[in-house]
Amino acid sequence: MNVLGQTLFTASVAATTQAGLRAPAGVLYDGAGRLFIGDTGNHRVVVQSMGAIADGQNAANVLGQANFTSGAAAAAQNRMSSPVGAAFDAANSRLFIADSGNNRGLVHPTGAIANGQNASDGLGELSSLDAVLYTKNGLNNGPNTRGLNGAQDVALDVAGHRLFVSDSVNNRVLVFNLDGSNTLVDRVADNVLGQADFDSNGAAVAQARLSAPRGLAYDSAGQRLFVADYTNNRVIVYDVAAVTNGENAVGVLGQANFTTGTAATAQNRLRNPRGLAYQAGTNRLFVGDFTNNRVIVYDVAVVTNGENAVNVLGQALYTTNTAATTQAGLRGPSGVAFDSGTSRLFVADATNNRVLVFDLLATTNGENAVNVLGQTLFTASVAATTQAGLRAPAGVLYDGAGRLFIGDTGNHRVVVQSMGAIADGQNAANVLGQANFTSGAAAAAQNRMSSPVGAAFDAANSRLFIADIGNNRGLVHDGSGGPPAAPSSGSFSGRTTVSSSATWTSSLGAATYTLSISTLPANPPTVVAGSSTTVLTSGTVAGLLPNTTYYGFARACNGFGCSIYTALGSTATLANIPVALSTAALDSTSATLAGGANGNPRDTS
Repeated sequence: MNVLGQTLFTASVAATTQAGLRAPAGVLYDGAGRLFIGDTGNHRVVVQSMGAIADGQNAANVLGQANFTSGAAAAAQNRMSSPVGAAFDAANSRLFIADSGNNRGLVHPTGAIANGQNASDGLGELSSLDAVLYTKNGLNNGPNTRGLNGAQDVALDVAGHRLFVSDSVNNRVLVFNLDGSNTLVDRVADNVLGQADFDSNGAAVAQARLSAPRGLAYDSAGQRLFVADYTNNRVIVYDVAAVTNGENAVGVLGQANFTTGTAATAQNRLRNPRGLAYQAGTNRLFVGDFTNNRVIVYDVAVVTNGENAVNVLGQALYTTNTAATTQAGLRGPSGVAFDSGTSRLFVADATNNRVLVFDLLATTNGENAVNVLGQTLFTASVAATTQAGLRAPAGVLYDGAGRLFIGDTGNHRVVVQSMGAIADGQNAANVLGQANFTSGAAAAAQNRMSSPVGAAFDAANSRLFIADIGNNRGLVHDGSGGPPAAPSSGSFSGRTTVSSSATWTSSLGAATYTLSISTLPANPPTVVAGSSTTVLTSGTVAGLLPNTTYYGFARACNGFGCSIYTALGSTATLANIPVALSTAALDSTSATLAGGANGNPRDTS
């Protein structure tokens, strides 16, 4: 139905722009109109608005980079390195991101997102006193209770107050206990899955073991944790009602038993699964089957080991795995996120540098996407570091309130898209991990990231948890939502006979600005002669009448709405030179000439 990251279903160009993506690996839907995409190759998370989706639409926001055109990895509080997975706390508006390249998890507040904002908390990179070190991205001296190595995804148990982190290179999943408001009690892991203890990290194919785990999904009703066991080509199911270190899994998908891990392309098999999304209402599990270039859908109401999938996207058949840059095709799908309110599935199509949006109200195998983010066409796949572009997005997360967080991994940022009425290739509203939409370097700092991938959101407290892979840490960002403040001041800066130009101050959290020209001084403007929308703090409105007084007004907008207008004062357009001049009066000391109006509102003398 739609494609994000490309403007056409047949395009696959990687790009670091507001609409583009570069190897996206994770997607997450927040349940309220926002899709978060782990744009892994751009080292960022982009946020797409999922209302009416337009193919290739611009992202609304970005995390991990300062702007949409930057895509370098970095270890800093506002940067990322190859972000992949994410989890969302709707009650607290927090996004948890797996910043894989930084070997950490990040927490971002997502209520009112400011592009390039600082994370509010983190995991995986600590001082000797267990304080967060945002500029460190080491491997933490092997497996232990405090460090991470290649954190890929995070999942949040809102009711049970637990945070799950897939510590990929350590071949394990760590469990952190949270307090009643889902805030970290400390930064020391309380339990481990995939290993018998905190000091082990060997990979294995067994009922209690893991090999490079990637995506996570949590079933709150059944208290089940689904783990994409990447190298073992399977999805493992854990009963986590009460967690015991190194406990056995209770189910497996993609393999007939717990002791086999071969890859295959079939209805009951997988080949390097990455992203996971669980839909509680229908008990469906969506799996980004990366190397098979498809998304597999399982009915997991009751899991039977090695069961068949019920649907497939990206391929028309269960036995094909051709990569494609089309409206129905995929090329290395990674993260997935589902919006239960609109039955939309968001897929981080990493190698195509885009996020695709599928309408799954009635699912058909191999169906077309309905929208695309990161690209303007379904057949494009250019990587870009811009407000609309993406570079290898690896993770997506939807916050349930109209925002999509995209782990723009290659741009080392998280971008935020407003998911109301989606336009293909639309601009993002905000960015985390970078100061603006055109920066993309990785860094270890409080407002930087390095390859962020996964994320989780705490809606009650407006917090975003981010897996900052390249920095080997987790970050916590404040994510309370709302429109930006109005520009504090502004004035007219130029005029012609048919246009007027103005400048104004920037507003924190603004994605775009609107300049409106009125013939009356009333604020808000009531008789608008013309308007223009721009991402800059200056603009020009054309098509005006010459020799006329106009009043200017500017406002700031993002995915949550627009501010009030700021009055810019008045100006008058220049008059045209009159035509058909003739002598109207003549005496010994003076002469009066008269001419036609030549477009002016009145005759000129």
